[in-house]
Amino acid sequence: MLGSTSYKLLAGSSVDVLIVPKTASFKLENLLVPTDGSGPAQKAGYKAINLAKVFSAKLNLLSVVEVEPIAFESEVPHLMETLEKFIDSQRKALASAQEALIKRCELEGISCFSSIEDGVPHEIIIDFSAKKSIDLIVMGSYGKSGIKKFLLGSVTEKVVGLSEVPVLVVKS
Repeated sequence: MLGSTSYKLLAGSSVDVLIVPKTASFKLENLLVPTDGSGPAQKAGYKAINLAKVFSAKLNLLSVVEVEPIAFESEVPHLMETLEKFIDSQRKALASAQEALIKRCELEGISCFSSIEDGVPHEIIIDFSAKKSIDLIVMGSYGKSGIKKFLLGSVTEKVVGLSEVPVLVVKS
Protein backbone atom coordinates (compact mmCIF):
# COMPACT_ATOMS: atom_id res chain seq x y z
CA MET A 1 0.00 0.00 0.00
CA LEU A 2 1.33 3.43 -0.93
CA GLY A 3 1.75 5.77 2.06
CA SER A 4 0.62 9.39 2.07
CA THR A 5 4.18 10.74 1.90
CA SER A 6 5.02 8.50 -1.05
CA TYR A 7 1.79 9.49 -2.78
CA LYS A 8 2.53 13.22 -2.29
CA LEU A 9 6.04 12.73 -3.71
CA LEU A 10 4.71 10.78 -6.68
CA ALA A 11 1.85 13.19 -7.41
CA GLY A 12 4.02 16.28 -7.03
CA SER A 13 7.07 15.08 -8.96
CA SER A 14 7.90 16.70 -12.27
CA VAL A 15 10.05 13.73 -13.33
CA ASP A 16 9.33 10.03 -13.86
CA VAL A 17 9.16 8.00 -10.63
CA LEU A 18 10.00 4.32 -10.18
CA ILE A 19 8.16 2.57 -7.32
CA VAL A 20 9.66 -0.76 -6.26
CA PRO A 21 7.73 -2.71 -3.59
CA LYS A 22 9.83 -4.10 -0.73
CA THR A 23 9.24 -7.70 -1.80
CA ALA A 24 9.89 -7.18 -5.53
CA SER A 25 12.99 -8.13 -7.44
CA PHE A 26 14.06 -5.79 -10.21
CA LYS A 27 14.82 -6.96 -13.73
CA LEU A 28 13.75 -5.75 -17.16
CA GLU A 29 12.85 -8.69 -19.37
CA ASN A 30 9.05 -8.49 -19.63
CA LEU A 31 7.40 -5.05 -19.60
CA LEU A 32 3.72 -4.09 -19.41
CA VAL A 33 2.20 -0.87 -20.73
CA PRO A 34 -1.44 -0.38 -19.81
CA THR A 35 -2.85 2.11 -22.31
CA ASP A 36 -6.20 3.86 -22.53
CA GLY A 37 -5.21 5.78 -25.65
CA SER A 38 -4.57 9.04 -23.78
CA GLY A 39 -1.50 11.18 -24.37
CA PRO A 40 0.12 10.25 -21.04
CA ALA A 41 -0.45 6.54 -21.70
CA GLN A 42 1.08 6.80 -25.17
CA LYS A 43 4.07 8.71 -23.73
CA ALA A 44 4.55 5.85 -21.25
CA GLY A 45 4.36 3.43 -24.17
CA TYR A 46 7.19 5.16 -26.01
CA LYS A 47 9.26 5.25 -22.80
CA ALA A 48 8.69 1.49 -22.41
CA ILE A 49 9.71 0.90 -26.02
CA ASN A 50 13.01 2.68 -25.34
CA LEU A 51 13.57 0.59 -22.22
CA ALA A 52 12.69 -2.62 -24.09
CA LYS A 53 15.21 -1.74 -26.79
CA VAL A 54 18.02 -0.99 -24.33
CA PHE A 55 17.39 -4.10 -22.21
CA SER A 56 16.27 -6.48 -25.00
CA ALA A 57 12.96 -6.93 -23.21
CA LYS A 58 9.62 -7.94 -24.62
CA LEU A 59 6.69 -5.55 -24.41
CA ASN A 60 3.06 -6.25 -23.54
CA LEU A 61 0.39 -3.69 -24.37
CA LEU A 62 -2.84 -3.96 -22.39
CA SER A 63 -6.02 -1.95 -22.79
CA VAL A 64 -9.13 -2.44 -20.68
CA VAL A 65 -12.69 -1.72 -21.70
CA GLU A 66 -14.36 -0.82 -18.44
CA VAL A 67 -17.56 -2.86 -18.35
CA GLU A 68 -19.99 -2.82 -15.45
CA PRO A 69 -22.72 -5.46 -15.16
CA ILE A 70 -26.23 -4.16 -15.78
CA ALA A 71 -28.95 -5.66 -13.59
CA PHE A 72 -31.92 -4.11 -15.37
CA GLU A 73 -31.25 -5.08 -19.00
CA SER A 74 -34.74 -6.53 -19.55
CA GLU A 75 -36.41 -3.30 -18.40
CA VAL A 76 -34.81 -1.20 -21.14
CA PRO A 77 -35.08 -3.10 -24.45
CA HIS A 78 -32.47 -1.23 -26.47
CA LEU A 79 -30.00 -0.68 -23.65
CA MET A 80 -27.94 -3.79 -24.36
CA GLU A 81 -27.72 -3.01 -28.07
CA THR A 82 -26.57 0.54 -27.31
CA LEU A 83 -24.09 -0.73 -24.73
CA GLU A 84 -22.68 -3.30 -27.18
CA LYS A 85 -22.17 -0.56 -29.80
CA PHE A 86 -20.42 1.61 -27.23
CA ILE A 87 -18.13 -1.22 -26.13
CA ASP A 88 -17.33 -2.01 -29.77
CA SER A 89 -16.39 1.63 -30.43
CA GLN A 90 -14.18 1.61 -27.30
CA ARG A 91 -12.42 -1.56 -28.49
CA LYS A 92 -11.74 0.03 -31.90
CA ALA A 93 -10.35 3.19 -30.31
CA LEU A 94 -8.09 1.18 -27.98
CA ALA A 95 -6.88 -1.03 -30.85
CA SER A 96 -6.04 2.09 -32.83
CA ALA A 97 -4.05 3.51 -29.90
CA GLN A 98 -2.17 0.23 -29.55
CA GLU A 99 -1.43 0.12 -33.28
CA ALA A 100 0.87 3.17 -33.14
CA LEU A 101 2.93 1.51 -30.39
CA ILE A 102 2.96 -1.84 -32.20
CA LYS A 103 4.32 -0.20 -35.36
CA ARG A 104 7.06 1.51 -33.35
CA CYS A 105 8.00 -1.84 -31.79
CA GLU A 106 8.22 -3.42 -35.24
CA LEU A 107 10.51 -0.60 -36.42
CA GLU A 108 12.75 -1.07 -33.36
CA GLY A 109 12.78 -4.89 -33.61
CA ILE A 110 11.05 -5.33 -30.24
CA SER A 111 8.88 -8.35 -29.47
CA CYS A 112 5.44 -6.90 -28.76
CA PHE A 113 2.16 -8.49 -27.70
CA SER A 114 -1.17 -6.70 -27.39
CA SER A 115 -4.38 -7.47 -25.56
CA ILE A 116 -7.72 -5.77 -25.00
CA GLU A 117 -9.73 -7.10 -22.06
CA ASP A 118 -13.01 -6.27 -20.34
CA GLY A 119 -13.26 -5.44 -16.65
CA VAL A 120 -12.11 -3.06 -13.95
CA PRO A 121 -8.85 -1.50 -15.22
CA HIS A 122 -6.63 -1.70 -12.13
CA GLU A 123 -7.78 -5.26 -11.36
CA ILE A 124 -7.13 -6.45 -14.93
CA ILE A 125 -3.68 -4.78 -14.92
CA ILE A 126 -2.67 -6.40 -11.62
CA ASP A 127 -3.99 -9.84 -12.70
CA PHE A 128 -2.32 -9.57 -16.12
CA SER A 129 1.03 -8.66 -14.54
CA ALA A 130 0.88 -11.74 -12.32
CA LYS A 131 -0.25 -14.14 -15.07
CA LYS A 132 2.35 -12.93 -17.57
CA SER A 133 5.26 -12.67 -15.09
CA ILE A 134 5.69 -8.97 -15.76
CA ASP A 135 8.90 -7.40 -14.39
CA LEU A 136 7.93 -3.73 -14.75
CA ILE A 137 4.67 -1.86 -15.35
CA VAL A 138 5.14 1.44 -17.20
CA MET A 139 2.18 3.82 -16.81
CA GLY A 140 1.32 7.41 -17.59
CA SER A 141 0.79 9.84 -14.75
CA TYR A 142 -2.85 10.24 -15.66
CA GLY A 143 -5.21 9.00 -18.29
CA LYS A 144 -8.93 9.29 -18.72
CA SER A 145 -9.27 10.37 -15.07
CA GLY A 146 -7.64 13.73 -15.83
CA ILE A 147 -6.45 15.99 -13.05
CA LYS A 148 -8.98 14.74 -10.52
CA LYS A 149 -6.18 12.90 -8.76
CA PHE A 150 -3.53 15.63 -8.83
CA LEU A 151 -2.25 14.49 -12.21
CA LEU A 152 -1.59 10.95 -11.03
CA GLY A 153 -4.81 9.23 -12.13
CA SER A 154 -7.03 6.88 -10.18
CA VAL A 155 -6.01 3.77 -12.15
CA THR A 156 -2.30 4.57 -11.82
CA GLU A 157 -2.74 5.29 -8.12
CA LYS A 158 -4.49 1.95 -7.55
CA VAL A 159 -1.92 -0.02 -9.56
CA VAL A 160 0.98 1.61 -7.70
CA GLY A 161 -0.69 0.84 -4.39
CA LEU A 162 -1.55 -2.78 -5.19
CA SER A 163 1.21 -3.99 -7.51
CA GLU A 164 3.72 -6.55 -6.35
CA VAL A 165 6.06 -5.61 -9.21
CA PRO A 166 7.83 -2.30 -9.80
CA VAL A 167 5.85 0.48 -11.50
CA LEU A 168 7.46 3.29 -13.49
CA VAL A 169 5.16 6.31 -13.51
CA VAL A 170 5.94 8.45 -16.55
CA LYS A 171 5.09 12.08 -15.91
CA SER A 172 3.32 14.05 -18.61
